[in-house]
Amino acid sequence: MDDYKQKLRNYYRQFKTVNPDIVAWVEAISDRQKEIIETFDVDCISVRNYDLPFPKKQFINNISSMYYKGRVGRRLDLLVYYSDVPLAYIQYGSPVMNRPLNKWLHHKFNDFNFKLLNEKVVDLSVCISFGNITKYLGGKLAVFVSISKEIVKLFDEKYNTNIEVVYTTSIFGKSSLYNRVRNLDYLGLSEGYHSILTKKQIEEIKRAYRIAYPHRKIKKSALAEHIIRMYDHLQNDGYKLSFEIPKTKRGVYVCDKLLPLKENLNYWYNRWFLPRRARINREINKKC
Repeated sequence: MDDYKQKLRNYYRQFKTVNPDIVAWVEAISDRQKEIIETFDVDCISVRNYDLPFPKKQFINNISSMYYKGRVGRRLDLLVYYSDVPLAYIQYGSPVMNRPLNKWLHHKFNDFNFKLLNEKVVDLSVCISFGNITKYLGGKLAVFVSISKEIVKLFDEKYNTNIEVVYTTSIFGKSSLYNRVRNLDYLGLSEGYHSILTKKQIEEIKRAYRIAYPHRKIKKSALAEHIIRMYDHLQNDGYKLSFEIPKTKRGVYVCDKLLPLKENLNYWYNRWFLPRRARINREINKKC
């Protein structure tokens, strides 16, 4: 799994552009986060709409090892704050089906359909902490915030939904971030190609497809060609391209027990934050 993760990280790296302003900002915020660790109080946690002076896509790609290309459909971008210090980024989005989730939803909702999907289910598409708080399991803090009643309600209020299920997928397989989070169940792996491609790769797929299948009409959805489907056809029929799209093994996680925010915060603080802080302090004291 480590080789798979590293290969995927290396693949995503070619699409990233480092923004020095974001890097410097995160370093400054990290220093401010260090000042709150010893007196950390969950009552100081709040959630706001994204309000940073950076484009959202750029910011995500500078704090994450994945590559985020944006998404269509409904979306709500939020930041987790400690007083006035940012800690984490959360994004909810329109649900996108995968096999483990589909099976689970049909078991939960006997008469499951597309309308019910959009009314009851939301995708946690971005969930990441940044800065010094990551050492203290700030990522899990973000997860607990994201599966809290009051925070999911923000999506309901924006889109007139009645969300009962929050799900997420981890691009690197089974995830240490989501592992052992209370009320977040692991459903298994969903395997398939991702759609992170360069313009040159896309053009090569189109050229090869026209040559291989001159009589086929290239289908479109929302004015865009089904590039991955075209690539898959070429691969299955043995046509060689100058590149290979790695398949992703996404871990699928789901929560249908949304608890009050305060309850989730207190649980995270006692179960995860306090033990990690104690361990880090012990290690620091040994070095002194």
